[in-house]
Amino acid sequence: MRSITILFLGLAGLFLLTSLVPPKWGFFGHRRINRMAVFTLPPGLIPFYKKNLEFITEHAVDPDKRMRRDTKQFDII
Repeated sequence: MRSITILFLGLAGLFLLTSLVPPKWGFFGHRRINRMAVFTLPPGLIPFYKKNLEFITEHAVDPDKRMRRDTKQFDII
């Protein structure tokens, strides 16, 4: 019984710690999401986007780069 209590408290503490820190996508996350999103499109659209997959992946982070350059336009958290 005691080991179950300790396990529960440990998991609850871990959950609380991870929920206090907001996750950050970063450049890697945005590139990855845009790349994977191409494969969830309807079949008729995939060939067009697949041809331009590298461009889409590379430019997925353009808004992030702009946000870092122009701090007056965006509220940086």
